[in-house]
Amino acid sequence: KTLTDTLIELTDDLDNLLNTNIYWMLGQWIAMARAHVKDGNETEADWWEWNARNQVTLWGPDGEISNYASKTWGGLIGTYHKPQWQLFLSELEDAVKNNVAFNQTAYVEKNMQTIAQPWQHATNKYPTKPVNDTILVACDLYNKWNTLSDKIKCR
Repeated sequence: KTLTDTLIELTDDLDNLLNTNIYWMLGQWIAMARAHVKDGNETEADWWEWNARNQVTLWGPDGEISNYASKTWGGLIGTYHKPQWQLFLSELEDAVKNNVAFNQTAYVEKNMQTIAQPWQHATNKYPTKPVNDTILVACDLYNKWNTLSDKIKCR
């Protein structure tokens, strides 16, 4: 397993842990935004959702202050930040393999076109109720990532 694989696996684990607590879930934020619409107008609900997504990511249609109000929320880590890390690490590995400088400008452009902008305009659903038990997930993660020999019984 590479360090890249380990980092990506950590983002999955963090996302899973965050989704165990209602206060750390993107789904609640999106649901509250969509709830501003009282007459069932889906176009308006989508606009509210776009604004909610934009506030915690690009903060402007073109990333004027990118990640200015980012949150460590389940759903946001797994569907927005994880793909960004995957792209960054892939581009970095390619630069090292080809013995060329990392092209930050190209990365930012590719991220905007393939991850950030599409995510802004998506309306996929996220859980609004906790998924799994925080203590059990934390315990499992402790045993998974603990480098000591003191494994604990979680269940």
